[in-house]
Amino acid sequence: MVRCVGQRGFTLLELLLVLVLLGIALVAVSVNISRGLQPQARQEAAALLAALHSVRSQAISQGQPLTLTVDPDTRQWSAPGQGSHRLSAGLMIELHSAAQSSLPQGTYTFYPDGSASGGYIQLTSGGQRWRLDIDWLTGQIRQQQSEQP
Repeated sequence: MVRCVGQRGFTLLELLLVLVLLGIALVAVSVNISRGLQPQARQEAAALLAALHSVRSQAISQGQPLTLTVDPDTRQWSAPGQGSHRLSAGLMIELHSAAQSSLPQGTYTFYPDGSASGGYIQLTSGGQRWRLDIDWLTGQIRQQQSEQP
């Protein structure tokens, strides 16, 4: 291809490259915006996770069983030394306690040896889901965050 000295412009390849880069940037921005729409729900899940860790630590350090209770009807959770906290109305709650536990549904007990009654708490808001798994043997708490299909 012969170019004249005074002509300016972009080649088709340059234009396509710019369009591809703009498309990638738009996808990245839209993903970050959709994740940022749930800051209140994310904070509430983080607060509940911190409370579970705190109750476990207190049970070990005090040498006595301690319980965190979640009531889906009143949308509240409570823990020793932390009072009662209300969850926002847009947050769906699903509870699962250990199958062989004699404790009522929504009661998660941590023991002085580090173990726990086990189960999980699942919080859902919009397209986001947070699942807080409590291992019965080790008492460890793991958070899984995912998007709903």
